[in-house]
Amino acid sequence: MPKEKKFAELFKELEDITQKFEDTTESDLDTSVKEFEHGLEIAQELKDRLQGIELRVKKIQAKYQQKNTYV
Repeated sequence: MPKEKKFAELFKELEDITQKFEDTTESDLDTSVKEFEHGLEIAQELKDRLQGIELRVKKIQAKYQQKNTYV
């Protein structure tokens, strides 16, 4: 099982793909479509992770707000 990439590593990979599209005027269409699809997959993974983190933060906030109401 491959090691899960860190958020920063995925973000850098997405930046690299984006940069390729900005820097290249001519490219193989098949390769470009594969890179585009891979970029969308990475973007979705990043979005999912951010949503998970947001949920965790909200749970932590709720936990500590409850504790503070009883003090």
